[in-house]
Amino acid sequence: SLPLQTGHNWLGLFAFVGGLSAAAGMVMISSVALATMVLNQLITPLILKFRIVVDNYYVVLLNLKRLTIFVIVFLGYLFYRAIGDSYALVNMGLISFIAATQFAPGLIGGLYWRRATRKGAAVGLILGFLVWFYTLIIPSFVRSGWLHSAILEEGLFGIRLLRPLELFGLSGFDIWSHSLFWTLFFNIGAFLTLSLLTSPDEREQEQAEKFVGVYTGSLLPKAKQRISKAPSIVEFVDLMSKFIGEKQAHAAIAEYLGDREMTIDQRGSLSEYELPNLKRFTERTLAGSVGAAAASIIVENYLSTRGSRMEEVFDIFGSVTLSRTSSREQLSVLYEAARVVASGAPLQTIFDNILDLLIQQFKFDLVVIRMLDPATMTLTVRSQRGMSSEHFGQSARKLTMDTAIGEVFLTNHPMVVNDTDELKDKPETSQIVHREGILSFAHAPITMEGEPIGVLSAFSKSAKGIFTDEFVELFT
Repeated sequence: SLPLQTGHNWLGLFAFVGGLSAAAGMVMISSVALATMVLNQLITPLILKFRIVVDNYYVVLLNLKRLTIFVIVFLGYLFYRAIGDSYALVNMGLISFIAATQFAPGLIGGLYWRRATRKGAAVGLILGFLVWFYTLIIPSFVRSGWLHSAILEEGLFGIRLLRPLELFGLSGFDIWSHSLFWTLFFNIGAFLTLSLLTSPDEREQEQAEKFVGVYTGSLLPKAKQRISKAPSIVEFVDLMSKFIGEKQAHAAIAEYLGDREMTIDQRGSLSEYELPNLKRFTERTLAGSVGAAAASIIVENYLSTRGSRMEEVFDIFGSVTLSRTSSREQLSVLYEAARVVASGAPLQTIFDNILDLLIQQFKFDLVVIRMLDPATMTLTVRSQRGMSSEHFGQSARKLTMDTAIGEVFLTNHPMVVNDTDELKDKPETSQIVHREGILSFAHAPITMEGEPIGVLSAFSKSAKGIFTDEFVELFT
């Protein structure tokens, strides 16, 4: 208003356009971010859970996201009309800040305290947000006229100790300090109490070791140690080749050996005290493709199982690599797959666990691993998870270009069909998938040293178009 009062209308217009742009930018960023979270965490899981069939999955999700954006913006406007006149913008910001503070105890405790448990963090969050709602939101509703002021003066159920602004008789604080104290009191109290009374499960202990003990190895000098059944340098190169390629593996080991003066014996092995350093170098090299945690698991278990049938498993799944720009979901699935592969379990158990992981992460209706039977030259089912069908999942497949699975094996190239209605050139496959109600599927060759030895398949009866480029990169 100052530029208008002084007659500088152009300056007032410039300030108005700047303010409008800033406000519109914040609205767009907030609404799109919230709509994405609602779509990914609420709407999509419900669609998959109830197996809602749609003609075009992409278009439906896009329109749902647009609708969610509109609803969020509209709810923000309703909030402004209902409470905006009673509370200044800074007060709304403080309410949000105290709400965000409730994540601090669980976050900090999970990073620095080994005894922290999921139950303690969850209960602490719930109690913290309940107290936050009672000490901040309820007074907001009262000031907006939504609730009677009696609750502020007499407390809940007429109990004066439960007055939202003087909870349990604590007085002398402003509304923000009062709420912050009680929310963190219940949050931290529940977090500490339940964490001390309950024991972390195996997964929580594993996570604690990753975060709490992350600097243990780097801050303390590493003691020299021996590795029993010392492997040769060639074995380390072979392991890296399975994940990063032969050329990159040889380049990495050449760089490692070139920077050090060391003695190599006739077997191609280093001294027993140098091998731990080479082992750590191998882990760091693999970490660029599969992540630090997965790399450690792979190296430890590969070295302990070399010479056994477990090497076949590393050959089969070793070609799964991801770039540094891969998504969190891809890295999570790869890490879990690495854990399964390196678990040391029998080959059949590993096949079953890999398929269980795919079912859990992607909600497929059926996943199948078929391996080549040299005696009959057919692809026979080695593992299957999901819906059962005598003629579909459990049946063998002949090596012929007339079927999708046969073509994938013979060409050693993956096949993705996001809409089975468009599958015209494979009449036999089209007949089977339409009979079983399959809407989309993907086949990927399982290779060993570049040669196909089987096919991994995934099928969906719930939606079309679910096999995105990002998923195909992971699946193949």
